[in-house]
Order: sequence, then C-alpha cells, then structure tokens
Amino acid sequence: MYKENTLLDVALRYFDMGFQPIPLSEITIGEDGKKKFRPLINWKDKGDLFFTREEVIENFSTPIAKNIALRTGKSFGLIVIDVDKGADEEFVSKHLSELKTVIVYSQGGGKHYWLKHPGFNVKTCAGELAKGIDVRGEGGIIIVPPSKTENGGFYVFQ
Repeated sequence: MYKENTLLDVALRYFDMGFQPIPLSEITIGEDGKKKFRPLINWKDKGDLFFTREEVIENFSTPIAKNIALRTGKSFGLIVIDVDKGADEEFVSKHLSELKTVIVYSQGGGKHYWLKHPGFNVKTCAGELAKGIDVRGEGGIIIVPPSKTENGGFYVFQ
C-alpha cells in the first residue's frame, strides 16, 4: 500500500487514520523571530468538508510540499494544546502533566498534546489560557511528524 516513506506516503497514512492532512511549505524563522510556514492549499474554503484520497494525493504531489499539518476541530475529532518552551510551568503542571495522550515534541522544546475533541466548539487561540500555551481547535491546523522544524530537526512522537 505504501511503497516509500515519502511525504505523500505519510500524508496518506494520516488520511487512512481519519485525519485531514494539509501540505505545508518549509518552516522558517521570520524577521520578527516567529515561526513562519505557509499552507500550500486553501483548506479553509473546504469548511468542515473532508478531502478525498485523490485530493490528498494531488495536494501532496507538488515538490514544494515539505511538511504536514492536520486540521483540528469538532468535524476532525482533534484538538491540540500547543505548549511552547518556557510556557507557564504552573499551568502545565496543574493541567497537562498527568494527561495520558499522544504528545509530539519539536526540536525547540515545545510539546503538542493531542486530545480527542470533546464534542463542543473549542476555540483556536494563542496565549489565552496561559503564557506560551495555544489551543488548536475549530478552524485550526497543527504541524505534525515527520515535519522539519525551523532549525533542521524534526517533529517526533513521544
């Protein structure tokens, strides 16, 4: 079914698990010091509609597709708590340290806690829960393995 470990093969594995993969450009650091990346398709126009397998193949067949993100929100069954290095340690200790869930690590010291969507709208926001903690819910995307980080490392599962 999968011949190689190409980005397309990995995108199809995510698709086959029920996720909606989005192709991304390379991840770089902008002049403002923030991570920059660009989705290579206009995924927001899809609303809550799902890509077909054929669309995923077409979306990831371009040579400029370098990384993968997944759509988050109620329709896609996924929310992610994105904890940056240096985030509010008290919040992390109190609310996240005991979670039994999938965790993705970035080379920069951040963690992504994957959670099953609770069934009600979860707002996508940055820093509203606590310093350095973002939520990827309705209308969001999250960068996933094996995407390359801005410093040449990789996003990896725990």
